[in-house]
Amino acid sequence: DVLSFSYLDEQFGDEIGGEIYIAIKRAKEQAVSLDHSLTRELAFLFSHGLLHIYGYEHSKKRQTSILEKLQDKILVMASVSPE
Repeated sequence: DVLSFSYLDEQFGDEIGGEIYIAIKRAKEQAVSLDHSLTRELAFLFSHGLLHIYGYEHSKKRQTSILEKLQDKILVMASVSPE
């Protein structure tokens, strides 16, 4: 549904941004199956991908918890309900 790729600054080894790809057809299917708007699903997928670019992963329980809380905060700030 979403892929994200971060770019590294070769000289300093710092992440400087990235790309996010969202499968629109899959997002539409998920919006229907989860009974929320496409706008909400796209906002969720974008925020999820963005957080991955900035290093948040699912590999550790604590990181997953932080990732989920930040996603919800982003959706609220964007005026798109996290639920």
